[in-house]
Amino acid sequence: MAALGRRAALGLPLVLPAAARAQPAWQPRSQVRIVVGAAAGGTTDIMARLVAQHLQARWGTPVVVENRTGAGGTIGTMEVVRAKPDGLTLFKGNIGPQAIAYSLFRNLPYTPAQLTNIAGTIRGPNVLVVNAATPVKTMAEFAAWLRGSPGKISFGSTGVGQSTHLSPVWMLQLLQVEAIHVPFRGSARRRPSCSRATSASWSTTSPG
Repeated sequence: MAALGRRAALGLPLVLPAAARAQPAWQPRSQVRIVVGAAAGGTTDIMARLVAQHLQARWGTPVVVENRTGAGGTIGTMEVVRAKPDGLTLFKGNIGPQAIAYSLFRNLPYTPAQLTNIAGTIRGPNVLVVNAATPVKTMAEFAAWLRGSPGKISFGSTGVGQSTHLSPVWMLQLLQVEAIHVPFRGSARRRPSCSRATSASWSTTSPG
């Protein structure tokens, strides 16, 4: 299969195009690894592990997940770009390194042409979450809270260049207010930041 014979940007519920399904089934010759450009415990990582279980059962071949974090997911992406194009190294990416990074970072060391997309697996909104102890119940109160404490309120994201970073930056610009960005390496590490009464957090899923 041509798509799996090249480096693959993985987003896989294994619903392949009809043309691909018509070809003889592709089987890996040895262990397959899925590189995840995000930290363990987040949405991207969890989906990669579900996909790995599915592929291992389907192929009868070990499929392992390796987290390669940093630089908004571009480090993990580069590992896959440099890998031998034999279909044995797949990538579970997200909107950060596979879309936002192309316009956010100068001199990005890879291009979209160096990756082959397979399929999407996750779709979810960004959610604004604050600690229950804050004086905030509505967006109007949130804006007033920020205006009353310029440069004192922080917001946590899942990393520089991720949607949970740029979405609040855009909103702060629209509200004409300021807040301090605190990037975390993944959503699992970011989630406890909401325990502070002077912080907000943007999440790609519900916080529970």
